Amino acid sequence: NLEGKVLTLKDLSPNSDKLSFVYKAIELVKQQSDTPLLGFCGAPLTTLFYMNLLKNQEFQKMYAINVLANVSMTTFSFIIPIILYDYTKSAIAMSTMRLMDFLPNVLLGMLIGVFVDRMNRRLTLVWGNIFRTIFSVILTIILTSTEFSLVSVYILGFILSSLGYLVGSATNAIMPQLFDRQYMTEIQTKFSLVSTLVSIIGPGLLGMLLLWVSNAVFLWIYVACSGLIIIFAVTLQKVPTPPTSKSSL
Repeated sequence: NLEGKVLTLKDLSPNSDKLSFVYKAIELVKQQSDTPLLGFCGAPLTTLFYMNLLKNQEFQKMYAINVLANVSMTTFSFIIPIILYDYTKSAIAMSTMRLMDFLPNVLLGMLIGVFVDRMNRRLTLVWGNIFRTIFSVILTIILTSTEFSLVSVYILGFILSSLGYLVGSATNAIMPQLFDRQYMTEIQTKFSLVSTLVSIIGPGLLGMLLLWVSNAVFLWIYVACSGLIIIFAVTLQKVPTPPTSKSSL
């Protein structure tokens, strides 16, 4: 009894008109997937979003960029120490190259972060990969020649690592501009899964591939991945340049 009124089962029944959007979501799920509804009866809208996310062209492009970036990074980290050791027979040369790969994060991390925050993320992603592809071609030509200077390899390694850090920062920064923030956790989870799988499985597969192909093939794989990233980045949806307040100048 509430305020003198006796509640009946009819009063407690749900208003189907207000839940019509749930029924429509369930119908769409059944039309586009053979997944049993029993597993998703508590979250049909969430299920619908996941399905639409995989069909979203911008997500597909960013997913491809993420896969290519991880493949290129794993390939580069795998083959460069091998090439340097074959050429110099020195562990110091390998360690120095590793240092060149790490220094940009320490020396240029803050500057790159500020640059990405002030510039158009899509253009940064495109031009960063264009320059990275150019320098990776130069590095490939140098390393496949008979004689090469270690200093030039170290400099190019530092430049490529800096550009890789720039591209990675731009990739992370553009995500909230392409997708709603409430879905960022799920998107980042998918990207992290790719990164983990490539880092675990990649070296083993590359090691087996090394038995049949030359070192130059791995370098050109790295170049090809950078070139393909350019294609996907160019076709991304245009995003606005973040506004810069006068007080921050």
